[in-house]
Amino acid sequence: MTLLVRYVLTACIRDKVFLSMIVASAVAVSLSVFLGSTAIVEQDQFVIVFAASSLRFLLIMGITLFIVFYTRRTVEQRDLDYLITRPITRRDYIVAHTASFAIISLLLSSVIFTVIGLIGKGYFNAGYILWGISLFFEMVIVASAAFFFSMVLRSAVSAVLSTFALYALARLIGQIIGIAVSPDIAAQYPFFANTMTTVSLFVPRLDLFAQSSWLLYGTDKFGFLSILVFVQGVIFTALLTVMTLIDLHKKEF
Repeated sequence: MTLLVRYVLTACIRDKVFLSMIVASAVAVSLSVFLGSTAIVEQDQFVIVFAASSLRFLLIMGITLFIVFYTRRTVEQRDLDYLITRPITRRDYIVAHTASFAIISLLLSSVIFTVIGLIGKGYFNAGYILWGISLFFEMVIVASAAFFFSMVLRSAVSAVLSTFALYALARLIGQIIGIAVSPDIAAQYPFFANTMTTVSLFVPRLDLFAQSSWLLYGTDKFGFLSILVFVQGVIFTALLTVMTLIDLHKKEF
């Protein structure tokens, strides 16, 4: 498994993922500072929020694209076939890749956490720590989803779009549930309300992750939110990993 982890990390370095994210982060921070300078009031707050939001989106987009195209390249070039013939079980293959993607997520999120900390050092509080923790788990969940879709779907484009669609749904699921359970909507459209309530049970609440307000105002629910983020991260990552493993076991090489 250690060799597989090194194999994935080497592929990540070869594809210049870290370098690309550093360059993109520098551009995003520069743009945030420039736009913040045009704000009439609360310039520092604008820079922090805009930088945090744009960097989070860049991380999600970057790790999704890398995982999908790496996985599809591995399948299409028969690297997966070769690795399976070695003394490596399919379970080891999936677990090693999930661990590798978690390491990449940790490295990238640590860099962004440091950058945001330097930008908003005057606002450093417990909310920063919670933001960084939740950003890491958000990336791990998205990475697991990207790995699953890229193994199940043959098209890289379809896998990317499916991952982004799941991410968008997970970021909006809180608002959707709020609308669905409102008295007027629930009474007029009971099928919609029941359907969305059921769907919400199988979708991570990423709207509770990496909230920009934590960077400015902190949070008085650090313990509860930390546990919530950790539990969701572990459960959904494990679920997606098991689903990926089941799909791989059904394949014949």
